[in-house]
Amino acid sequence: MDPFRSVFNAASKGKEDFIYLNDRLSDLFRKMEKMRGGGGDSCAQYLATIACLEEEIKKLRMFYEAEISKQRSMTTNLMNVNVIVC
Repeated sequence: MDPFRSVFNAASKGKEDFIYLNDRLSDLFRKMEKMRGGGGDSCAQYLATIACLEEEIKKLRMFYEAEISKQRSMTTNLMNVNVIVC
């Protein structure tokens, strides 16, 4: 398989993953805004919701970092292929 094609396909997949993550983050921010204006919830519900959101943000951060690492690796591999081809 053409190395440029495989890198392009992987980059496209990475872009889709980042779009998915951005959508999830937007949803989390909407939930947080809703909580700020909600005022009527009990303290226990509020704290449980905050804990849940914190866990979700931690997962997203780990996923983002993994995606960035993959993108850096693909870039390095592509640069190495360019050096070998040239």
